[in-house]
Parts: sequence; C-alpha cells; structure tokens
Amino acid sequence: MKKTCPQCGEQMRLVPAGVSKRTGKKYPAFYSCSNRECGHTENLPKTPEQAPQPLPQAPSNNVPQRVWEEKDRRMARMSAIKSACELLQGQVENEEAVLKVAKKFENWIYGRETPAEPEEDVPTF
Repeated sequence: MKKTCPQCGEQMRLVPAGVSKRTGKKYPAFYSCSNRECGHTENLPKTPEQAPQPLPQAPSNNVPQRVWEEKDRRMARMSAIKSACELLQGQVENEEAVLKVAKKFENWIYGRETPAEPEEDVPTF
C-alpha cells in the first residue's frame, strides 16, 4: 500500500523497527516522508496482528531436583516398556514376561546391571 505525505504529497516510505544509532534505544516501525525538507513521520496504526503478544512464561527454576529425577525415571520406564513390547510383540502371551524384560531394560538404562544372557522363559532373537 502506497502512502502519501499529508503535508507535501510526496510518497512516504516504511522505516522498519530498529535501534537508534545515536541513542541506542529501540524504536517501532514508522512511515517517513521521502522529501527530506518535509520531514513528516507517522506511526504505524496498531492492529490486532501487530499488537505485541505476551511472551510465554519460562519454566520455573524452582522445581526440586527430586521431581526431575522422578520424571527421568518414569520416562526411562516407559521407554523400557515400549522397547520390550516391540521386541516381544507376538512372541509372548503374558504381560509378566514383557514387564520382566522391561525391568531389565530399565536397569540397563540406569547402569544398575549390565545386560546378561537371557533367561530361559524370555525368547531370544
């Protein structure tokens, strides 16, 4: 959209928002008359699209370490169960065997034990 200066009739140009070289302060975008002798400026109209949106709140750093550790344990447990289900899909009829393999994965993830030879009731691949 072309905008003309209401004082001299020349075309106005859009100056993007930026930082002043002289003062170092931020300024919003505005229209400026292309005729230097005129010097007329106009602020951009505020529309709902241009209205500043509030920034999302950053997560609080006040979360206790035990909460993060519990979250990590739950995520590892879910990952272990998912992996066990993928490995044993269609090969085991009861869920106890799946949970047993999941527990082994969980222990291995946390380094509590090294992967051992599978027991007889757990299918080998």
